Amino acid sequence: MGIVYFQKKNYTIQKKKKGRWAIYMAEFRPYLKVTVLRILGVLLAFGLCALSIWQFNGQPSQAWQTFCVGFIVAGIAGTWNIYDINSWPLRKRTLVHTFFMALVVFPTLFISGWFPFNPANLALAAGIFILSGAIAWTIGYVFFRGKKIK
Repeated sequence: MGIVYFQKKNYTIQKKKKGRWAIYMAEFRPYLKVTVLRILGVLLAFGLCALSIWQFNGQPSQAWQTFCVGFIVAGIAGTWNIYDINSWPLRKRTLVHTFFMALVVFPTLFISGWFPFNPANLALAAGIFILSGAIAWTIGYVFFRGKKIK
């Protein structure tokens, strides 16, 4: 029987009956509602900003850029709870977070028009993604490494 300890809740799941996927879902379950609400809130806020820029300023290009920024911010807001899964080692949390951020960021960079799609720009975008991610990860690690689990 495996016990997954997660903030003030214990989830007891028998590995033989439920499987590994059920254990992962038990770890994510406390965060699903707040994550979905956070993502929807960010998309709504940036969507309204983009709509107002388009309608009141008559700048559809700027509105599209604002919405794309909102999509990336929603991706960040939706994936930072991965670092709250204390039963996972830090390396696993970092790799899972990086994977999901890459799924959000790379298509957005090219669909938004910030980078024309070609191999040189793909390499440039990957370099910027890795550098900015490493800086943000380091700042987060330094700031939160002494955080106590409640």
